[in-house]
Parts: sequence; C-alpha cells; structure tokens
Amino acid sequence: MSKIIPFREEIFHQINQILESQKAFIFLWGKSGSGKSVLLQRLAKKYNVDFINENFKDQSFLKEKIEFLISQGQSLIILDEVGMYDYAMLESIRIYSDSISFVLSSHKKLNILKKEHFKSRLSACFKLKNISLLELDDYIKLKFGMNFSNKCLK
Repeated sequence: MSKIIPFREEIFHQINQILESQKAFIFLWGKSGSGKSVLLQRLAKKYNVDFINENFKDQSFLKEKIEFLISQGQSLIILDEVGMYDYAMLESIRIYSDSISFVLSSHKKLNILKKEHFKSRLSACFKLKNISLLELDDYIKLKFGMNFSNKCLK
C-alpha cells in the first residue's frame, strides 16, 4: 500500500492515542471488508513497522519472528488474522505484551480474550462494523480517483 488512505479515522486516532501514551495490547475484530487490514496497514506505515499477516506454522515460528523484531528495535508488532492462531501462540503474544505493544485483528472476537489473564492486558478492543456506502465511496475516490457507482451493487 503505497498511499495512505484516510479510513476509519476515529478508530485510527484512538489507537494512535493509546499507542503514544503507553505500551498497548489492542484488538480489532469485524467481518471481512470492515477495514481491519487497511487500518493495520496504515498503522504499520505510520509507525514504520512490519504489517504481518502470516499464518505461522507453530508457536516456535511466531516466537522467532517476535524476538527478531524486538532485536531490531521494533516497539510495536501488528498481526492480522490472529483468529487462525492456536492457544499457545496467543499465549506467547500475551506474554510478550509485557515488553512490546501489539495490535491484533481477527474476523471474530476471540473467546480467549474473555479469560482474566487476557482481559487484564487489553488496552482496547474495537469492533469494526461493515463499511457504509458513503465510506466505500470516499475510499474509492481517494484510492483510485474515481466515483463509486451504485449500479455495481445490482
């Protein structure tokens, strides 16, 4: 994504405020097309960090990646689609959140986040609703320089 497109501005600014004021553990969730990945890509660009949407094979690969990023001085890790991670991987992320900020996303709210040891770590949890036609129109105008046509929906 070469051009930063303003999208989901209110949530973007709230996440920035949290990240700038403290070490954070932030979770975004919503259906496909709700803007999670676009938000994460914008955050990655703003903070000059990697946008990670890998489906890690197991916990050791995930830990290796996190430890590498920490060794490179990265203070924020952005992980997309963590709903595909198993319990051990999510537990590793929770433990690493003592020393580094995380922003995570998933299609659904994860049950593990209801557990007390996860709830106590969460700085914020945002549910992204489906985008409206007006938001879609604005996004298409900014991204592609063209108007959205309702005829496309028929």
